[in-house]
Formats: sequence, structure tokens, C-alpha cells
Amino acid sequence: TALTLVSKIIAADGGASAALGFGITPDVVIGDMDSLDHTTATTLDPATVHHIPEQDSTDFEKVLQRVEAPLLLGVGFLGARVDHQLACFATLTRYPDKRIVLMGEVDIVFLAGPVTLRVDAPLMLVIVPSDQLAAVLDAITPAAPWPVHAG
Repeated sequence: TALTLVSKIIAADGGASAALGFGITPDVVIGDMDSLDHTTATTLDPATVHHIPEQDSTDFEKVLQRVEAPLLLGVGFLGARVDHQLACFATLTRYPDKRIVLMGEVDIVFLAGPVTLRVDAPLMLVIVPSDQLAAVLDAITPAAPWPVHAG
């Protein structure tokens, strides 16, 4: 379904191998190329491969830093490795000006705009960027304690 919605295929590093495995040739490949296998690399037009050697960002972030589009659909970022998923989620929060939807086999994930929640039991986890620690502490410190339920 994602293919019917996009005009360009941009692969993040080794995602080019996955795309080729589905018979899709990426228009562009961006990343540090640490997971792009030799066979795939020789299959691609060298003019479409953008090697970004720095290691201070993920390949997903390298793509976001270099691609301007009204909407980005990310496929292959949700899956087997939770640490990679969490890194992608954190990256979404660093690019609130971009409209990005990550698509998995079962779920989609996107960055929501202002949301108000009212929680009446301690059953919700909240994940925010670490630079928001002061705001979180300000918000939860004056709050009344949760009622304790005997199990």
C-alpha cells in the first residue's frame, strides 16, 4: 500500500537490500553504508547512493536531514528490534516540523500535535525526550499521589 502513495523511494542504508528483495529499486540511498551489502551496492547506480560517514545520527535521521517532502512514509522501521524502534520514535520528536508516518505490518506510528489526557490510574507509560525532564518534574511533583489499591 505504501508504494501507491509515494512518488519516490528513498532507502536508508541497508533498506536498499530489502527494497531490492521486493523488486523495488530505490531512487536514492542515504546512510553511512555500514549495512549495505556489497552485492546490493554494486547493483545500484552510484549516483543514487549518498554516503554520509558520520556516526552521530542514525540512518533514519540522515534521511530526514536531507529530504524535503510534504509527507514521508517510513517502511521497515518498525519490527524486530525494539532499540531501533525506540531510536526512530525519539527521532520523530526531533523533527516535529516534518510529517512522518512510520508503517509496520500491524501498526503505524506518527508524532501527534497537542494532546490533553486525563489519567485516573497509574496505568499509562509516557515517553518524552530527555531534554523535557524539568517540565516532567514540574508537572508530576505537585500532583496528588495515586490511590493505592491492595491486590
